[in-house]
Formats: sequence, C-alpha cells, structure tokens
Amino acid sequence: MPNYPEIDRVVLTLIQATALLFPVVFLTFRFYDDAKPEASEAEVESAAKKFVYMIAVLTVTGFFASIGILDFSLKPMFAFISTMSLAGFFLLYGWFIFDLVT
Repeated sequence: MPNYPEIDRVVLTLIQATALLFPVVFLTFRFYDDAKPEASEAEVESAAKKFVYMIAVLTVTGFFASIGILDFSLKPMFAFISTMSLAGFFLLYGWFIFDLVT
C-alpha cells in the first residue's frame, strides 16, 4: 500500500474547511432578505437555487474527502475531486455574493 502523508493532511484540511463553511452558507442566506429587501420573486428563487447548489457541492467535497482519508490506491484521485469541488463551491459562493451586492 502506498503511503501518502501529504495527501492525508490535505484531505483533513478539506474536511475541516467543509465543516466550517456550512454555517457560513446558512448564515449568508439567512441575511439575504436584510441585504436585499426589494428582491423580486425570481431573484429569491435564483438565490435559493444557488444556495441548494452550494450545499450540494459542499456535501460532495466532504464525501470525497472522507473517502480520501482511507488507505487505498485511489486516495490522490479522491483528494483531487474534493479539492476541485471546493473550488467550485467558492465560484458559486462568489456568484451568490455578487448577485447579492449588485
């Protein structure tokens, strides 16, 4: 069995980041009405869809990071998928904030 101590550290960091980002997403969506009280029904629906996508991407990140902590030969692939899904989360979160501000 190959040994990947650096990937173990990356995957553990991804698990921690995922756990810490879930409340951030919920709190950001919670204050959507305060930041944009004049939002139309379509804007609120679009924001709710982005919220669901962000939660789904964070779930995928945590799932693949949890699998990536196990000792088997595909560990680097699962760490990579987890890293890319976290990058996708940040793109969605930035898009959500951009729509909130503009």
